[in-house]
Amino acid sequence: MNLRPSVLIADAHSVVAQALADALGTAYNIVGVLSELGPVESAVRETCPSVVLLDVAFGTRSAIPTIHRLKQASPQSKVVILSAFTEQVVVEAARAAGAVAFVDKRLPLSELLCALSAAIAGHVFVSHRSRHGMTVGDESAPRSLRVRVARIDQRVLACLAAGMSQGQAAEVVHLTRRGVEYRLTRLRRTCGFSRTTQLLGWFLNVARH
Repeated sequence: MNLRPSVLIADAHSVVAQALADALGTAYNIVGVLSELGPVESAVRETCPSVVLLDVAFGTRSAIPTIHRLKQASPQSKVVILSAFTEQVVVEAARAAGAVAFVDKRLPLSELLCALSAAIAGHVFVSHRSRHGMTVGDESAPRSLRVRVARIDQRVLACLAAGMSQGQAAEVVHLTRRGVEYRLTRLRRTCGFSRTTQLLGWFLNVARH
């Protein structure tokens, strides 16, 4: 009988998911490795892991609305988020949905191990880099200017980058959907982009550096 704590891993990138399984396998009983969001709920129900290690974004889908269902499927399982999207609004949304830990994917493995230990012990663990202001220069935007991104716009972009719809983002940042559309349109014009996908690509490039 395996007495080690069990971990179910779900990361949008299969290579990352397997690497996590290899790294954690000596200390934990890995009961599943998934790279799609769809099967996660049924896998949690079947395995009832000690911890669900969950990515935030799976393509265009956000895992945050799924957290509540995972807790219903296996109430004893702790949800730990591992993501490069560490803006405060994403962390807050994940915590509100039921995650007990949030780890910056760019930090060393030791940080994740601390988070897993804390979660299993029933503690909250948050490791993130909050951004209170972001200025982007010539190399990141198509125009020769420096773009100052307002905090509310960062929060909207972080939600969309995490896979949320505009409606979900509006609810999280306490705006109307029309308000979100207005801010995106204004920011696209400021940066010189014609499409929101271009704006998100630019934001992701900046946010991950």
